[in-house]
Amino acid sequence: RSIRRALERGRVPLDQVDLINPHGTSTPVGDRREAEAFAAVFGAAVSGIDISATKSMTGHMMGAAGAFEAVATVLSIHHGIVPGTINHREMDDEIRATGIRVATETKRREIRYAVSNNIGLGGHNGAIVLKRYTGD
Repeated sequence: RSIRRALERGRVPLDQVDLINPHGTSTPVGDRREAEAFAAVFGAAVSGIDISATKSMTGHMMGAAGAFEAVATVLSIHHGIVPGTINHREMDDEIRATGIRVATETKRREIRYAVSNNIGLGGHNGAIVLKRYTGD
């Protein structure tokens, strides 16, 4: 719901989201639910979105995770670089069935919009949508 609301409030066309920085703690239930949420929001278009998990490189910073990951997402947009998710070797069948695509290699890509998603202890959830600045 938070991802959908953030996209709606920003009037963001779903087909222009190029990157998602997930909460991505590498827990079976959490990652599955997050992948299902992405698929529910974006439908079949989710397969064209790069999923790049910052926590794979930094670990979980607890209260600082959301802010740090938002900054990392801004830098990805600014530099046009999708960082590869490290240590990702095998995807669970349930997650594969959602159609998401985890970026495992760092690559250059124009990123028009990106979503940074975070889930807090106790069930709190927040999503922010960030846009590439074009001077408009």
